[in-house]
Amino acid sequence: MDRMPVSRHPVISAKYLKPNTDNKERGLIPESVNSSLRHFTCLSFLCLLVTGCGGAEGPFTVTVSGTITLDGNPVPSGQILFNDIAGKEKAYAGLIDGGKFSFPSTLGQKKVVITSPQEVKGKSTVVGGTPGDPVSEENPALQILESIPPMYNSQSTLTADVTSDGPNEFTFDLKSK
Repeated sequence: MDRMPVSRHPVISAKYLKPNTDNKERGLIPESVNSSLRHFTCLSFLCLLVTGCGGAEGPFTVTVSGTITLDGNPVPSGQILFNDIAGKEKAYAGLIDGGKFSFPSTLGQKKVVITSPQEVKGKSTVVGGTPGDPVSEENPALQILESIPPMYNSQSTLTADVTSDGPNEFTFDLKSK
């Protein structure tokens, strides 16, 4: 018997068939082409594995840290944001806890934005209630306001220079007036 039974799958059946014109008519792949294709596929996979897809690690970052005070008192909680002044890189942010922060950032000049929504004594008003319950006079909730002046957040003039060789520790002494 010259041939084994032919399967419908060209790669499986090609190794059992002798190359002839009958195989070409059926669209089957001869053994020599099948072997070359297998080598090419393995080599392509190996190259992709060695070089990777690129950008997996992301941009180079360093840790920035520091303290934030408002009128000499540590800012209890909030968020600090480092925006790239050139606008070419994404922003990096961290949480403020007890006046301290620490988070990764890329290098370069950054515009710093600091926010700290708090119940501000003398400025908060009753406007709502318990989450999930309808708001009413019997179920009030405190209005939370931004405790940091606009010149440090929505109209920020603060900057920081993040360097590869510096300690990248920043102190922001904010004033409410």
